[in-house]
Amino acid sequence: MGKHTEKINKLAEKKKTGKIVGYLNDKDLETRIDAIRALGRCGGEEAINRLMTQMASQNPQERIEVAKALGECGPDAAFYQLSHYAARETNDAVKEAMKEAMGKIHKRTNGKDG
Repeated sequence: MGKHTEKINKLAEKKKTGKIVGYLNDKDLETRIDAIRALGRCGGEEAINRLMTQMASQNPQERIEVAKALGECGPDAAFYQLSHYAARETNDAVKEAMKEAMGKIHKRTNGKDG
């Protein structure tokens, strides 16, 4: 848990995406991960756009969490963006998380439940 976990979770409950975004630049990795997860719970265009931007992070764990978050809330457009990132990804764990997220998005957007 990051040092701002509780505050970030409260912001996510209220869907305060704009305030959560500020935590994406925190020095603490766990805080950034909490913010990524919160944006995934919030969903919506602003959250998804920020998550896609965060996919450029140098930290593989952040990219994994972004993929998971997009798998939970991302629309079809996120599928294609993840596909693009996956083609260039060099970290196997990140690539696997992206593939799982794309599978979830595909199932959700095509009305299949498993």
